Amino acid sequence: FSELQDFIDEPLRTYSTGMVMRLAFSVAVNTNPDILIIDEVLAVGDKQFQDKCIKKIYELKAAGHTLICVSHSGSLIETLCDTALWMDHGRVVKRDRLERLLADGSGALALRYPFRAGMAEAVAALPGVKRVRELPQKEAGCTELRVEPAEGADVRAALFGLFAGQNAPLLMLKPVETPLESVFFDLTASTESEARA
Repeated sequence: FSELQDFIDEPLRTYSTGMVMRLAFSVAVNTNPDILIIDEVLAVGDKQFQDKCIKKIYELKAAGHTLICVSHSGSLIETLCDTALWMDHGRVVKRDRLERLLADGSGALALRYPFRAGMAEAVAALPGVKRVRELPQKEAGCTELRVEPAEGADVRAALFGLFAGQNAPLLMLKPVETPLESVFFDLTASTESEARA
């Protein structure tokens, strides 16, 4: 399954990271697991091997096995999962059926992806997007955007679709939380204007 037959007698320390991941996944799926935990394992390997892995995962799911998939790839989660748990810095934000999780919410979003020319413009052109602002770079080689949807619009499914269609990894997508300082300054500004009146 791993397609490593030419290297199987070589010491493991001589394997690349991708080869180790292929071997680990192959062993895991061929031991007939009741629960299969996948943590970004499909990020390695060529498209043909990834398709082979996804087919094997579908076979395990059809046979009644449980899959826990950890990923930053919205398209992979959509492909493999029925229920999703959205976490941010170790904190559960929401758990629900995948379609409800993707359809819920219309607030501003922060997203990060490896730099790719034209993606910010493509995000801005999505239906329902009111404004896109580039944020300061937090990770080398990555772009981070703040996406503000139009009133009542939810653009998460469109964002997942855009990145999946471009075969571009979406490293982070999370609701933008209002910093405490902003709340404080909003409160003090209204108190000062009320005091002047």
